[in-house]
Amino acid sequence: MTISKIDFEENFNNLHEEFFGKQKKIMVNSALKVFYGITTENYLRISFMSTIKPLIIDSTKELRVSIGQESENVYWTCFDLLNQNGAKVFYAFCNDLVDSIINVYDENEALLQIKNRYHSWKSMFKNKRKMSTETIQGLYGELYFMNFKLFEMYDIDLVISSWAGPNGYSKDFSIGNTWYEVKTPLASAQSIKISSISQLSSVTPGNLVVVKVDKMSESFEDGCSDIYDLFKIIMGRIKSNETKEKFIEKLLKYGFDINENSNREKYKFIECAVYNVDNNFPRLLDSDIKYQEIGKVTYELILNTLDKYKKEL
Repeated sequence: MTISKIDFEENFNNLHEEFFGKQKKIMVNSALKVFYGITTENYLRISFMSTIKPLIIDSTKELRVSIGQESENVYWTCFDLLNQNGAKVFYAFCNDLVDSIINVYDENEALLQIKNRYHSWKSMFKNKRKMSTETIQGLYGELYFMNFKLFEMYDIDLVISSWAGPNGYSKDFSIGNTWYEVKTPLASAQSIKISSISQLSSVTPGNLVVVKVDKMSESFEDGCSDIYDLFKIIMGRIKSNETKEKFIEKLLKYGFDINENSNREKYKFIECAVYNVDNNFPRLLDSDIKYQEIGKVTYELILNTLDKYKKEL
């Protein structure tokens, strides 16, 4: 029997104290046997058993990799999460490792897949940055819009490739002959800030997306209450290894850290409004700036005056 998608969060949370220091097997069609558990040091662990010697894999400060031999023809490759605040990222990591070996029946190839997938994640388990609240809130809105809107409209690989926000480009997403600029204000906000003329300036009509949220307490959980929930959901939807790597690389540019404790902001989605941005939309353009002595220009749009520009996606 093959389990195509495993809920590692539920599996780990259901482990009782008597299983500490032990492992439970997951039935997977693969040359490798897969286990998960909690070590005697109270670390989350996923491990792979092979009959041949595993490949050497380096550890990071956040993720310990252990290679060992139990007996003749019984070898282990174990991944232990050393930072318990990174559990949600670790669950997605576990799923990706397992996905990489499903229906791979050559042990050498399966072990190589494990090593390659780990190296795609390695930078995330080394990253140690604290994002500002403003950055986290903006990233939450982009990920929410990506998962619940854009993935329903476009190919997932195309959406991830088009995500330009992490690169500092003026438009968050540019897809085909249109673009989407995402703003994430609190539900009580009366206006949104446009931080540069280029954000809404284009000869091609596009979309201003306003994802309204409420800020919640740290104990709030609704399945998509923070950037880690959304990360896990999106990683589970991406099939291409290349696209997974792109997604991780772009998150790292934002300063995404596995440490939920340092980026703990929680949000409740309220609504998503989309506005058609063309020559009729109230925006500032380069041609509106008459003096070369004027440098960076920012301005605000009053939300309750924009209703006539709303559109359905």
